[in-house]
Amino acid sequence: MLAGDPAARLRQTCIAADLLENVAARIHRTPVLRGDFTQERTLAGFSKPLRSTGTFIAARGRGVLWTTTAPFPGELVITESAIRERVDGVDSVVVDANREPALRQVNRILLALLQGELATLREQFSVSGSVDPQGWQLKLTPQGQLAELIGSIEVGGGSQVESVAILERNGDLGRIEFTALTTGDSLSTEEAARFD
Repeated sequence: MLAGDPAARLRQTCIAADLLENVAARIHRTPVLRGDFTQERTLAGFSKPLRSTGTFIAARGRGVLWTTTAPFPGELVITESAIRERVDGVDSVVVDANREPALRQVNRILLALLQGELATLREQFSVSGSVDPQGWQLKLTPQGQLAELIGSIEVGGGSQVESVAILERNGDLGRIEFTALTTGDSLSTEEAARFD
């Protein structure tokens, strides 16, 4: 069958939808997800990856608080509308996603992944992968404008997302492993203040 065949495209869409629904059913959706991360970024042309570690808090409806502890302390507050970088508790860089459409799409993807909102990914990616009793793996290939920046995203996990690998079009590769994951019903007063 030809790749342009409407029936073949419809079958592929149904398979991707079933796969996403199967994975989404395995993810324990929670108002707050906390954990540790290890991030490696391999830049095209460099032999050694850059490595950072820290903690994160993903709060449904609020965003992600990304706190790096090594090699340098820092904090990012990622929401659908902005990314704020903080140094010593003070915003040092604020990027408005309303002025940066590509950033807004990346923010939505990150939030969707960490909050288990996989159905929203159908609009922007073709999806392939596998599900078995031990866990699941997805390969997301971007469509449209996003394909100019990202080659593919591979995501894996069990009851939560445990790993993400992003291959950018320029050859850079980012890998994030999530560990020590815990769920909660609400943010503490101190955590909520850090989102503002």
